Amino acid sequence: AARRLTKTAVTQPALFVIEYALAQLWLSWGVRPAAMIGHSLGEYVAACLAGVLTLEEALAIVAARGRLMQGLPAGAMLAVPFGEEEARLIVRDSKLSLASINGSRTCVISGALAEVETLGQDLLKKDPNSYDAHRILGALAFANARQAYNTGQNDTGKTLLKTATSEFRKANAVKPDQ
Repeated sequence: AARRLTKTAVTQPALFVIEYALAQLWLSWGVRPAAMIGHSLGEYVAACLAGVLTLEEALAIVAARGRLMQGLPAGAMLAVPFGEEEARLIVRDSKLSLASINGSRTCVISGALAEVETLGQDLLKKDPNSYDAHRILGALAFANARQAYNTGQNDTGKTLLKTATSEFRKANAVKPDQ
């Protein structure tokens, strides 16, 4: 079981189920959210709890996402203490991507393991005392911004995910007056 959980295709749905079950436990205790927000898989849980997606729809999307990500090369992420502009300069002429902008001075850069490690080492060499970065490696990181659904550098994966979400939207579309 532990080995299977290192596979993104298994881990993604497993984490979704745990998050959903935890939310259901809180609801059963009478704790009702005034608003919901989530990150990554948590977005799907929040959408499911808010009634935007049924449990079955959310699980289907999460499972498809996990399968797509499992088929892509492993990558790494590096949290860096830079704003968006500085982070974009770092990735501009490289194979790295700006994965997320988490705050005015907090971004995440992602890419192939070797490139991310090289960037981390270069940044540490420049300022070993003030550089406060950490990386999240391997299958349990789940994300590499260059993967299918984020930047389009993998057109096949991006097309598959767009198709899956487009089909979902078409099947569940409602007119504004409904």
